[in-house]
This record gives sequence, structure tokens and C-alpha cells, in this order.
Amino acid sequence: MSARTFVVGVCLVVGGCSSPLAPEGDGPTGGSGGQGGSAGTGGAGQGGIGGIAACVSSNFSPGVAIYDDGNGSTSRTSFMVPVTVVSSDDCASGVCGANYTGARRIVLAEAGGKRWTMYAYYSGLPADIVDVGEALDLQQVFRSVGTGVGYFDTRSLVLARGSTAVIFAVAAASDLAPYGITVVPSATGLCKRDNCYASSGADVTYGTETRSVATGQTVNIGKLSFVHGGFDSAVGPFCGDSISYKQSMTGFTAR
Repeated sequence: MSARTFVVGVCLVVGGCSSPLAPEGDGPTGGSGGQGGSAGTGGAGQGGIGGIAACVSSNFSPGVAIYDDGNGSTSRTSFMVPVTVVSSDDCASGVCGANYTGARRIVLAEAGGKRWTMYAYYSGLPADIVDVGEALDLQQVFRSVGTGVGYFDTRSLVLARGSTAVIFAVAAASDLAPYGITVVPSATGLCKRDNCYASSGADVTYGTETRSVATGQTVNIGKLSFVHGGFDSAVGPFCGDSISYKQSMTGFTAR
């Protein structure tokens, strides 16, 4: 496991099962699911299974990790709170420590003093994605679904500037709709994620433009950079603490 903890999810969000987007603990959140998550890009697939090609993989997993500075953990609740940007640092300088190289660290404060530390892992993330002193909204949607042998937990996270999703990692496409991003499944890049799940691509609409993207790939629409973790459907036998359908997507919107 990497030294990162992802917040959003595909079976990688907090507690429960493992998922394609990211592991819980110290990495980014990318989509839906058990312990954290971030969607991957690039890479080469490993042979197809059951007539479906394997999904591509990459050593780089974009996504978001966020921690409550009061106890150093992630939160298992849903909330929407106004926050102010305290600092924004490029971790490549070493200021964040060895575990977070490649991330941008953004510290956020609520009016009552509570702080959140976000680590954003994205290729091409602008240095001015947020400004120190800027007022934003931090939203988390936490879901827990019983599987018969346990629970499958997911988190969706959005850092918003008004109606713009500045940084997001979500486990449900519906969580992006309030920010003008519509995502629906498509047959683009259908692939086998593992023995449990097949993953399909997406049609992404932002503004007046719609573009298709395969699982694990990135599409740019205007100022939106969107990484599709996948719309995953169960195709194999029951796989432990899992569910029949999950989804994940992550990205950012430049100024």
C-alpha cells in the first residue's frame, strides 16, 4: 500500500472492502467504495478475462486524501461546511514530509477553528487552484451499504467555489450534478477490473460539451480535468465484502 490515504471512492474509501480508487489511511480519495480511492490513468493492461480486456493500470493514482486535524483521521459522516484556505503548498518541495511527495497540501479552517488537511494528487493541478484566505465550501457525502457480511463504505468529497467543483473525488456521479458536471455510463473502454468487476467508461458533459472517457483515463473539457475511475458492475462470483455496482471519478476545475 502506498503512504497515501484517499478520500473518495470506489471500494477504496474507508472501512469495508478494497476498491480501485485508493486505500484508506494515507492516500487520496477517488471514487466509491470500501476504503478510499482515486482513479488511475495510463499504464498497460494485463490479459483479458472472459473475453473482456483487462483495465489499464498505472503507478500514479489521482485523487484526494483529507484528514481532520483534530484527530488525524478521516470522517464517517456527511457534511457541508464553509471553510477558509489557510495555506496551499507544493509537497514536491519536501514541506509535507516524505509520504506526500507529488501532492499539493491545502489546509482548510472552519469558522470555529476546526482544520482539515487535504492532499490533492493530480497531474497538471495549477498552483493557483485555490488562494490563501479564499472562502470555499467543503462537502462530504458518506454512504455505508450492508453486504450481508459487513458494510461497504464510500465517501464523496467536493471542495467548491460557489457552483464550481474546484477539487472533487466522488463515489456517485449524482454528487457532481449540482456543480454542472453530468456523468453517465457508456460502452467506451469496457474492461475487466478483476475477477469480481467489469468496468465501463463514461460520457461527461460540462457546459455545452460532451466527451467520452474510458476507465482509468482523463478527459479535459474546458477548464475541467476529469479522471474516470469507472462504473463497475459485478460479473464474477460473490467477492467478499462487496456490492453489485460501484462508481468513482475524480478531478479538478481550473480557474
